[in-house]
Parts: sequence; C-alpha cells; structure tokens
Amino acid sequence: MPTAPFAHHNFPPLAGLCSFEEAQRTMLSVEECVGWMKQLHYVLVRLHEMLTARITAEPLYELKTAFSLHAYLCAEHASAYRQRVSELREPPLGLDVVPHEALKLLCDEVLCSPSHVELVVGIYEVIVPALIDSL
Repeated sequence: MPTAPFAHHNFPPLAGLCSFEEAQRTMLSVEECVGWMKQLHYVLVRLHEMLTARITAEPLYELKTAFSLHAYLCAEHASAYRQRVSELREPPLGLDVVPHEALKLLCDEVLCSPSHVELVVGIYEVIVPALIDSL
C-alpha cells in the first residue's frame, strides 16, 4: 500500500484539523480580515479602559486583582492585533476610529454602570463571551 508523501509515523495530515481542500478554501479577504481585527482591537482597548477605570473604586480585593490581570491581558492582545493590522495594511492604520457606533454605545453603557455587579455582568456575561464567539 503506497503511503502519501505527507504521512509520517501515522500522523493525520494537518494534525487532523481539516483536509487539504478545506485548508485551501478562501474565507475572508484581506480587507474583511483587517476590518474584523480592527473591531476586536477596539473592543479590547475599551475593555482595558473599563477594567482599569474601576480598579481604585472597587471595594473587593478579588475583583481588583481580576480587573488588573484581565486589563493586562486585554492590553497584550490589543497590542498583538495592532501589530498584525500594521503588517496587513499601509499606514494610516485607522485603529483610533470607532468601527461601529453600536460597539461604542455598548462599551460606554458598561463603563457607566452604577455598581460593580452591573459592571461584572456587562463585561463577563456580555462583552467577553461575544468577543470569544467572534473568534
């Protein structure tokens, strides 16, 4: 039985994630991908803003530490998206432009939440799950 040139120690091609045909399928254009990454960058920057704005006023130590860790992670991911957008586009990058007014409104509403309960619900039950689903 002849073996495929990519067969090595009985490992499936492409680590079993998909076939070669699926891997070669075109999904998003570069412009669509850049637009998507700009939206992710905007949300991550705004999440960082929301989390750091509430650290000093937060009475619960556990939430303070969670906010600071998650703000750091948002900043790291936003920086990575900024770097990737700069690799795909010529300047100006346009990362300071609000990609959609609904995103701005959502982030403003969560930022202005009256208590830490509403803030936690807005961030961890609305924004973060939507961010993960968009990936």
